Amino acid sequence: MIVRRSLSKRARLGLLLIALLLIGVGIVRQLNNPRVMNYREPVTGVHFNHNADLMPISVSDADKAEGILARLQNADRSRPVALITIRREQGLAAAAGATGRPVIDVVMDATARAYPSRFPDYRELGRRLFITNGVPAGEVIFTYSGPSGERAQQRFVALVKSGDEAVYISFQTKEADFHQLNTQSFDPIVSSLSF
Repeated sequence: MIVRRSLSKRARLGLLLIALLLIGVGIVRQLNNPRVMNYREPVTGVHFNHNADLMPISVSDADKAEGILARLQNADRSRPVALITIRREQGLAAAAGATGRPVIDVVMDATARAYPSRFPDYRELGRRLFITNGVPAGEVIFTYSGPSGERAQQRFVALVKSGDEAVYISFQTKEADFHQLNTQSFDPIVSSLSF
């Protein structure tokens, strides 16, 4: 004999509400945890994890002449604009040898001398030396006046690839948007940087 039990209307409604709640929680989690991808710059081999909405944009010939290898920008226009630039510098062994200091120190000293005159209304907010995934690195966070007068904030990271080469990655956005983008996008990239 088969016994059929049917759920009351109240029980079916309760199960339906629980199912809808679980679906809603899944959607919210998906929106708050964007897909992560890995980017690898082919010339230097530097790679990092980033949110899937960052897309490569074109690099002008003038930028290429200055050593800029790649630029990425978030494609989702509903989010604040973030620009990431990857550049390399070679020929650092001579400067490091002349000073008797490590390449990362030479790079960070040169940044400290050049940036105040390069960026209008430059104001340094922080500076540090660190190791990321076994690679010597340095970082400067600063604000400056952008081309249209708005305050911009940049996080500049230098990685020593060899005794003669460094790779620079800069993250920039409007000063008002920096904290949000730094937490959501820039920090995960910096913590995953490697060659």
